[in-house]
Amino acid sequence: MGTAGDDFRAAVTGEPMKYFYVGVAGALVVTVLAVLFVPGVDDFVERTFQGYVGRAAR
Repeated sequence: MGTAGDDFRAAVTGEPMKYFYVGVAGALVVTVLAVLFVPGVDDFVERTFQGYVGRAAR
């Protein structure tokens, strides 16, 4: 019989989390490539990031 920790560990390390991490990595790669090669995207990403950080700091 497993403990609550075992159940949590199984839920966190399961297949859905793998897809989540792959999705996050894919979004990060797309963002980096867009910033490097598409004009104006760097300003958009910077404004968006600063908006999130500014809201979190309040």
